[in-house]
Amino acid sequence: MANLMRAISVSEFGDANVCKPANDVPIPDIKPREVLIRVYAAGVNPVDTYIRSGTYARLPNLPYTPGMDCAGVIERVGDEVTKFKVDDRVFTVMTVTGTYAEYCVANCSYVFSLPSNVSFEAGSALGTPYFTAYRALVIKGHAKLNETVLIHGASGGVGIAAVQIAKSLGLRVIGTASTEKGLQAVIDQGADLVFNHKKEGYINDIVNAVTDNEGIDIVIEMLANVNLNYDMQMLKSRVGRVIVVGNRGTIEINPRLLMSKETSVHGVSLSSSSLDEYEMINSYLQKGLTDGHFKPLLSQLYSLEEAAQAHKDVILNSDQHSSLLILLVIIGLFFTFINGEDNRTSCWSSSTVYKISAHNGNHTDWEINVAETEFVEECHLSFVKTITNKSCSEVIGSSRRHPTLLQKYGYGVLSIFIISALSLAGFVAFPLMKKPYYKYLNAFFTALAVGTLFADTAFELFPVIIEYGLRQNHLHEHGRLTFNEHSNEQKQIPRFLWQMLVLVLTAYVFYVIELTINAFMHHRHNDRRHHSSFHLNDYKTPERSELPSGASSKSHGDLSIIATNTLPNLTITADERQTKSTGWMIIIGDGIHNIADGLAIGAAFSENIWFGVTTSVAIACHELPTELGEYMVLIESGFTLRRALLFNFVSACTAFIGFFIGAGAAQNEGARTWIFAITAGTFAYIALVDLWPTLMPHADKFDWVRFICVTAGYLLGVTIMLILTIFDEQIVNSSAAN
Repeated sequence: MANLMRAISVSEFGDANVCKPANDVPIPDIKPREVLIRVYAAGVNPVDTYIRSGTYARLPNLPYTPGMDCAGVIERVGDEVTKFKVDDRVFTVMTVTGTYAEYCVANCSYVFSLPSNVSFEAGSALGTPYFTAYRALVIKGHAKLNETVLIHGASGGVGIAAVQIAKSLGLRVIGTASTEKGLQAVIDQGADLVFNHKKEGYINDIVNAVTDNEGIDIVIEMLANVNLNYDMQMLKSRVGRVIVVGNRGTIEINPRLLMSKETSVHGVSLSSSSLDEYEMINSYLQKGLTDGHFKPLLSQLYSLEEAAQAHKDVILNSDQHSSLLILLVIIGLFFTFINGEDNRTSCWSSSTVYKISAHNGNHTDWEINVAETEFVEECHLSFVKTITNKSCSEVIGSSRRHPTLLQKYGYGVLSIFIISALSLAGFVAFPLMKKPYYKYLNAFFTALAVGTLFADTAFELFPVIIEYGLRQNHLHEHGRLTFNEHSNEQKQIPRFLWQMLVLVLTAYVFYVIELTINAFMHHRHNDRRHHSSFHLNDYKTPERSELPSGASSKSHGDLSIIATNTLPNLTITADERQTKSTGWMIIIGDGIHNIADGLAIGAAFSENIWFGVTTSVAIACHELPTELGEYMVLIESGFTLRRALLFNFVSACTAFIGFFIGAGAAQNEGARTWIFAITAGTFAYIALVDLWPTLMPHADKFDWVRFICVTAGYLLGVTIMLILTIFDEQIVNSSAAN
């Protein structure tokens, strides 16, 4: 899917001309309980004009895209959405972003299924009109069987909906309109009586028409500033109620008209409905739509670029037969291949001829045969983008199923906890550190860490970054086909190139971190003969055999050599053991590394569960040998056993901070790939700079046993990651097939 869309943008409140078409509006992201809808048609309601003019009670921040009603298909669902899936036909009642656009975002609670027998045009006319009409009649009006309802402006969108719903409830319906066409439309919807509200004395005609002059039970008022005083006079005593749906000004009323008859006036605001009320209205509406009893009466269709004119017409025609005005974003276009492959699984081919037809319900308005080259040369750029983007994106798009919110945070937190628990491994493994074979065990686990980190970078991180970059480039190319007006446009630099730059720079950042620690330590001990340091490039691995014969298990030399073998790039001397500064620097540096690890795990579990598993395994494998060394350094720096365990565990738990940051930021696919770029740089640096040099043998001595341990550990790490990656791909392919 492309990153940009066509939409109407309003940058200032004013007349209809502030509705400006734009072709470069970013497609909005979605939250866990939201869906992204591919808009096929958008309804134009009077309330849209009130908001655009700045006269509505609640106004959006500028700039904004107008519209609340639309019909289309689900393009993407949030992690917590269970009632919809991709490609479901839906309509909206309320949206997060405006519907005068190719895509809009809506909370799933305000999105409802569109029956297969209802067109997208009609679907875009359901939300505000029908839900408002039902709320006015039933929820606020408490309509009862055989009551009489007067619907002012019955030929409008809400009016037509109110007539249809009132008849389905068994009410006697009286409707008003101002033109012969409007009056006929109200009659066609089943109204029992109709009156022209432009005719002088029509109020008396209505009163006289009511049986025994008892009055009206319910008045649905669309223009209260004109009719409210008359409405109150027509109400039936003790039970009559006016339901105000629309108003365009102020009015002075006489409360005695309500007092003497004990009648009432109620306002209606659809946005005040509870979720239960929305569901109740939808249940009733779905039955009527399926049965064919509810059919929106469409007045005029506009292209998206004609939104300003639609806003003018919805007001100019408000006292005539206006019914509903619809913006056609994409309506009823069907592409059939006369030769070539199916358009749902392939991109456009120059050798393919297409049959393009426009349908309105079951009626075909027109159809033509056209070659791809003719289509591209003759059609408008935005139209080509609209038609081509989806089929092409399906070919190269990622087929991974993203985990739910519970899965992402559940598995992620569990992984972080297990990895953090490895910080206590130093205490468990302490007896092994005194054994002669410890250096072989340590070499094996260090090589295992190198293999898993490097393999995860190569098998998972690099492919995700590059795949996303290629997909964005492909969509960019197909979304901006060559037209004369774009011939001089500069080519866009691939995004994944910048992400690879971040990868490379991340390695440098960790180099600077270690260099900073090194400089601090040198400064702290520059007045001593023997000082400790972080040797970034000239590390030489001490051999276990260098221990003096019969050395005590608690000797400083033993601990120093163990720590140096286990923790890369660190040597400890007797002077340094007299201060805790080394230990604190190790805790701080390890905390930074752990935050980066948590960031990686959060992004990985946001992408795919098995991707998260592979990343967690890689991190766990490098944490084990590293934590052993850090534990020994803390002991050497003067920490007690209990404090060393505590602070090492606290440092490990900083990974939770990184995880929640990564999981939150990684809801957007683009953001995830940036985090993966940072992760790849981190993994590559740790594997190739921190760990791998510790596995190099001495120039004057070659230890075959150690070499075998290193080889076994490295190949095991690569094999583990390869198996997990293959398993991951098999799950993805199986999901795609289903």
